[in-house]
Amino acid sequence: MGLEVHEWPFIGYQHIVDEDVYKDGSLEENMVISLEPIISFPDTGEFQIEDQFVAKKGGAARLNDIPHEILKFEKQ
Repeated sequence: MGLEVHEWPFIGYQHIVDEDVYKDGSLEENMVISLEPIISFPDTGEFQIEDQFVAKKGGAARLNDIPHEILKFEKQ
């Protein structure tokens, strides 16, 4: 996607108030962003999915086609 692990534009970083680069801004058409929610499971680990979107007039288009199915695995 980019050259660095995390690059501008950042969205959802309201809790970092001391650095201007993290202030939310407006997305412009054709900007590409990655949404990376993380779910933590105590004593097990974390799960993170990464989806890329391109900003379009009035919405966004998802660029990747990773399924959003939830699979259950039993501990052995």
